[in-house]
Amino acid sequence: NNSELESTLVISGDIGYNAWADTYEDYKKNTSEAMALELQSIKDLKATVINLEIESLGGDVFHGLAIYSMLKQSGAKINSFYRGANASMSTVIGSVSSVEDISMDETGLYLIHKPMSYSGGNANDMQNDMNALNKVQKSLETAYLNLGVSQESLDDLMERNGGHGEWLTFAEAKEY
Repeated sequence: NNSELESTLVISGDIGYNAWADTYEDYKKNTSEAMALELQSIKDLKATVINLEIESLGGDVFHGLAIYSMLKQSGAKINSFYRGANASMSTVIGSVSSVEDISMDETGLYLIHKPMSYSGGNANDMQNDMNALNKVQKSLETAYLNLGVSQESLDDLMERNGGHGEWLTFAEAKEY
């Protein structure tokens, strides 16, 4: 969707590969590879503003971080609009915008939490996974801190409900 120098990019559904998808196109639609192609199309249109519409409960952290980085490096002004309920990686991706360029419906919900993983193996394997999760958390925190959120507030939000976070209304999220 292109109108003069503005383009709209929609991210709806799982971030990364969607194991529940009915088609191959849906399986890969929100991967970093697919978003790279979308962003190249937007660049080819010479759009200077990207209106990012997000409706996602999150997904793969590595795809999400790559999408965030590609948007940040696009050179375009990014306006993020959260539709419905958004959690996890979708909140990180939308954090590519300046805080004044982020909006959400008054009925919208927003959730951040500590990164999660499945772990198995011996104590060494689990320690390696814990070390990796701590590094991933620092990467996620960087996106939120760039919005002006204090480290103390971020720690509080991520620790709620045993690290699973807490749903915030848009008004509550904006306060942070």
